[in-house]
Amino acid sequence: SPCQGGVERQRNGRVVHSLPHTFATQNPAPRQMEPVSKVKTMTIKLYEDNAYIKEFKATVLSCEECKNGFLLTLDKTAFFPEGGGQQADTGFINNSKVLDVQEKGGIITHKVDKAFTVGETVTGKIDWEVRFARMQGHTGEHLVSGIIHSMFGYDNLGFHMSDKTMTLDPSGVLTDAD
Repeated sequence: SPCQGGVERQRNGRVVHSLPHTFATQNPAPRQMEPVSKVKTMTIKLYEDNAYIKEFKATVLSCEECKNGFLLTLDKTAFFPEGGGQQADTGFINNSKVLDVQEKGGIITHKVDKAFTVGETVTGKIDWEVRFARMQGHTGEHLVSGIIHSMFGYDNLGFHMSDKTMTLDPSGVLTDAD
């Protein structure tokens, strides 16, 4: 069912909840930072429709102070969160550095170094060189995993990518002779 009077729709086979377009103007009085825990709307993941997106506009849903920064949720994002062995995207939201990106329950939270106002329209800019290098590494992991599976029948049980190394965890032992 729609969250807080929002709209429910399908996107790439997934149910997406979004707030009404009037959200930003429902309360014209100055707003305090909304706790992230009160955000109920799933974040629209712009990177699912366009992996090459470099810049986007979004609306701030919440901003909460945390250790060494602020936790920011937006109605939509192109920042890929950490997960599945892959590091989170980096970049900027307005002039605030994006330090980390996490997802929990369909809500993506950006750790940033400056506070934002709920309802504010912001511009996100992905660090494209880092994103593209990670995309290539991720694709390479799939290729290597596929080759290992087709040659030896081993599945990939997991992998981890950093900016300098990648590890694969096949379901069997590979030797130097392999």
